[in-house]
Amino acid sequence: MTDFSKALGSMLRNLRLARGFSQLSVAAQLNVTRSTYAVYEAGRSLPDVEQLRTLAELFAISPAAFFYPEKHVPIPITRQRVSNGPANPV
Repeated sequence: MTDFSKALGSMLRNLRLARGFSQLSVAAQLNVTRSTYAVYEAGRSLPDVEQLRTLAELFAISPAAFFYPEKHVPIPITRQRVSNGPANPV
């Protein structure tokens, strides 16, 4: 695990929880299994570039925020649900 993968994983988890998404619902948007997405959040693997673009859209942030989190300006959060999967955070 690199520092970057750990930091990205933590950021993904925080963004997901802040928006009330489950790991399953985010994984469905990426067309991966919940366990694959869980590995991203754990920092043991990295999503590919296309997946990062999808995650940025889903979390309403710039893709650059994944690489420069100190410049990330949070967008006000409104609770929203992604339709593919249960809403229980894992």
